[in-house]
Amino acid sequence: MTRIAILSLLLVLQMGCHDMERAELAKSENWPTLSSAIRAIGLEINPLHIYLRCFKQEEIVQLWVSNDPIHDFKLLRNYSFCTSSGTLGLKRKEGDLQIPEGLYHIDRFNPFSQFHLSMGINYPNKADLIHGDKDKPGSDIFIHGECNSVGCIALGNKAIRELYTIAHEAEAQGNRIRVDIFPYKFQNQDSLISMDQEHQDLWTQLQPFCANFEPNYHLMPFSISDAGVYLPDTSE
Repeated sequence: MTRIAILSLLLVLQMGCHDMERAELAKSENWPTLSSAIRAIGLEINPLHIYLRCFKQEEIVQLWVSNDPIHDFKLLRNYSFCTSSGTLGLKRKEGDLQIPEGLYHIDRFNPFSQFHLSMGINYPNKADLIHGDKDKPGSDIFIHGECNSVGCIALGNKAIRELYTIAHEAEAQGNRIRVDIFPYKFQNQDSLISMDQEHQDLWTQLQPFCANFEPNYHLMPFSISDAGVYLPDTSE
């Protein structure tokens, strides 16, 4: 290995350590406060289940926590979008700048993100693959820091350090993190106003998952049909 190659490798390793330290620093800064806040609302920190509800029109991410994967969630935090991109409506192809709408989960953590820290969601899911562009439906949708967006949810660095910390803790305990992205807060069935039938169809599917959470704070499990339709899953 040449001297230049060795120096390059050392630089990459140094940068990687710096980025890992970023996640560890976020944990040391935020976990004591978060764990105290969790206990203050009558919950334990293990098992820790979290649920993220995102509302595009209101530009808010709600952080809900529970000691059960389905029942008795309590609101812990509200995070405001730092910025946004696109409009209300579906994401269907790469480069359309749209934030997706649908039911997802966190599928990866990136402490090396150019957007400070980031958490990926499993877009495109089965429904997105069925209804989206067949060749380029888009990918790499994250909840991240900094303050710019090309289809992701940007929360700024302070908020992402806290959210990344608690989400990583839940994931380390082996608990999947549900992320529901709604166009807006569905107040009632009459609020399903859309610009076209495609949006109307999806929003009609999503509305029960939004509306049925609030009365008892129980998370409604779901499945996706072979036609790409979100359905309540009563098997769980």
